[in-house]
Amino acid sequence: MITVKQADILLQSIEIDWGVCSIDINDSEGEVLRETIISDRDFPPFDRVAMDGYALSFTAWEEGGRTFTIQEEQKAGDPQITLKNKLYCIGVSTGGILPEGCDCVIKKEDILRQPQLIEIPKSISLKLNQNIHHQGSDYPKKTILLRSGVVISPTEIGILASVGKHTVHVSKKPKIAVIATGNELVPIEDTPKNYQIRLSNSYVIQSALKLNKFYDVDCFQLKDDYGRIEKSLETYLSKYDV
Repeated sequence: MITVKQADILLQSIEIDWGVCSIDINDSEGEVLRETIISDRDFPPFDRVAMDGYALSFTAWEEGGRTFTIQEEQKAGDPQITLKNKLYCIGVSTGGILPEGCDCVIKKEDILRQPQLIEIPKSISLKLNQNIHHQGSDYPKKTILLRSGVVISPTEIGILASVGKHTVHVSKKPKIAVIATGNELVPIEDTPKNYQIRLSNSYVIQSALKLNKFYDVDCFQLKDDYGRIEKSLETYLSKYDV
């Protein structure tokens, strides 16, 4: 006999194609992806603010500007607004679109705030494109993100959601029949006689299958009758994949 480990390796080496089906993304964890996933837009899709703070013109700071008038606030999810004067700044939130005319974001912890002004301390140094996550810097539109054959984990689910895949094509699971045989077996709700035992292995196998996301499973019990077993197997093999 071979060991359990050897058997497991053999089983994992077998590839059988039961076809493809479409399932909801919420049910896809652990399934095998059967389509190529391509980005439908740039990621990020716009120049994205990476810190809560204030967006301003780097040139204005480079030219000696240290005090900036707060033009307005632009929160994450708000449409893009435009900087009206290079000595203005715009309050921004992490994840929001970078206001037009701005090319630097200073985090709110680094400024001195007055009612309508911010002051940048002399100890703070700024850089061009500071705290900006540029459009397409993760990957541009039409990039292959996932290839067919990958096992879907929470990471893959996040990618699927990011491209709008609420349903996904995965490997179809087989329809399985679990057959217990033996005259000594009685249903678990019955009281066995002293020469009988309750049926248990079918429950173990069905549970193991469900644990591995094989849900289309039916259990049967056959007596030790060769002719009946042969006829029943012929029926089961015509209706089940395994």
